[in-house]
Amino acid sequence: MKQRLWWVLIPTIVTAVATATLSYFFMPPRYRSETVIIAVPQRVPRDVVRPSIDTQLSDRLASLRQQILSRTRLERIIKDFDLYPSDRSNRPAEAVVAQMRDDISLTVDSREVGDDHLGTVRVAFRAANPRTAMRVTERLAALFIDESLKDREVLAEGTKQFLAAQIEDARRQIIEKEAELAILRTKAHGELSQADLLPYEVLKETYKALLIKEQDAKIAANLERRQIGEQFKLLDPARLPEVPVGPSRTLVNFGGALAGLAFGLVIVGVAKRQKT
Repeated sequence: MKQRLWWVLIPTIVTAVATATLSYFFMPPRYRSETVIIAVPQRVPRDVVRPSIDTQLSDRLASLRQQILSRTRLERIIKDFDLYPSDRSNRPAEAVVAQMRDDISLTVDSREVGDDHLGTVRVAFRAANPRTAMRVTERLAALFIDESLKDREVLAEGTKQFLAAQIEDARRQIIEKEAELAILRTKAHGELSQADLLPYEVLKETYKALLIKEQDAKIAANLERRQIGEQFKLLDPARLPEVPVGPSRTLVNFGGALAGLAFGLVIVGVAKRQKT
């Protein structure tokens, strides 16, 4: 080793310098911007207005996550912010969208406290430009909030329309049953058994229950339209990142130096073996 010290030092220095140079050109710094969204319970007490959407917050968040990360929405963001210009010209669109999904971090934390659904969503994006990272994070957060509002309005309106159809069907059955009972009264001279009347009473109770549910659904839908139901709001807006999160050029350069050192030791070992 003492006789061939330069055989070890030269490859180590050369690979370290080469790694530093290549990492500067081919491994640009990556910046990460993050925002926090919080789930805010409805501002009207639940004993006054029962929400028409009572599914678990975790289920709704999972559904929203799939919508946000869908190919259609990500392709629109890529086009609006001109992301991955070199990749878009050389790689398929699906590969570029997959790359963006890798750069997006969407973490969900939900829990139930009594009747309230509490939770936070952390949305982050990594990019080579710090301002791009912040702007895309803002777009993703806004998209998440907007989709949540739209989903709740659609579900509330869908519930109201479903109940309206059920009420119309129950009303039709009651009219048909009344006509049937009128015929039976004529044949029985006004005397009907409980077996004949019971289905009619059940239909009336069902119809009454549906009318009450429809009224509750209308109030709940109005709650969503006024945006005073459960919704998501920004807790911590996206900020302009100042320090890159990677790659660590120190580790890359250290790895290159180690590779050069190992290469130099191999050369020394081979030379020694050939000499002996």
